[in-house]
Parts: sequence; C-alpha cells; structure tokens
Amino acid sequence: MIKIASNPAIVAVLGILAGSAVGLGWFWRAASLMVQQAIECRPAPVVAEGKEHGWDFWTIEIDGLAAELAWLEAELTARKLLAT
Repeated sequence: MIKIASNPAIVAVLGILAGSAVGLGWFWRAASLMVQQAIECRPAPVVAEGKEHGWDFWTIEIDGLAAELAWLEAELTARKLLAT
C-alpha cells in the first residue's frame, strides 16, 4: 500500500480526480443557486384577452385572414340558406 501511495503517477491521478470532483460539486451548487434565482426573477407570462392558449402576437396579416375567414363563413352560410 505504501508503495502505491509513493508512486507519483497514482498520486497525480488521485489529485486530479479529487480536484475535479470538488470543482464539479462547487459548480453544481453555485449553478443551482443561480438557476433558482433566475427562475424567481423571471416575470410571469402576460396573456392578453382572447389569447388563452399562449398566442402572444397579433399582426395585420392575421387580422386580415380572420376577416377573410369570417367573410367566407358568412358566404357559405348564405349559400346554404339559398339552397334550401
């Protein structure tokens, strides 16, 4: 056992492993605290009216598509009424 402990290569490997383990543990602890603080500081998502499912933007193009869809739906309903 003394012979193994006096071998510089084994001592170096054990030192590298111990240093890596301590460094990784220290990093893990510090990173978990930083992540927890980031989660706590993150603002809650803002959900506007009519956007319950996470839709967070509304553009003119989408408004135009919605109007066109409403117009086509009204036209289809009118055609069904005329056919009966």
